[in-house]
Amino acid sequence: MSITVKWFNDEHKIVHWDIEGAWNWDDVYLSLDEANALLDTVDHTVHTIVDVRNSPLIPGGTITQLKNLVNKQHPQAGISVFVTTNTFARSVFMMFSKLTGKAGERFRLVATPEEALTLIAAVQDEWAR
Repeated sequence: MSITVKWFNDEHKIVHWDIEGAWNWDDVYLSLDEANALLDTVDHTVHTIVDVRNSPLIPGGTITQLKNLVNKQHPQAGISVFVTTNTFARSVFMMFSKLTGKAGERFRLVATPEEALTLIAAVQDEWAR
């Protein structure tokens, strides 16, 4: 499998998915199980960074699968920030956001890991108020 899931930080407030090369939706669902197992070990909100910069291909059925993933969010899941500069992936993501409305607000898109961390910090500050 070309997806690695692990804690991003020692505070266990961010899970990092690193997706490289070819992958399929079965890989994603197995990785989601791994991520959920991590979230089961803590009692606070956990945000996710999904880095797909090293995966040039997106399997078919993306919109449908992303909608399914919205419904499978762990109760402690915060936002999921996807990191990519791939034009096609960005277009698909924007379409997904429009189709899912408010549910899609928990999914964000940025170009760099640094932007992902900045966005997560801003969301944590906003949710702490």
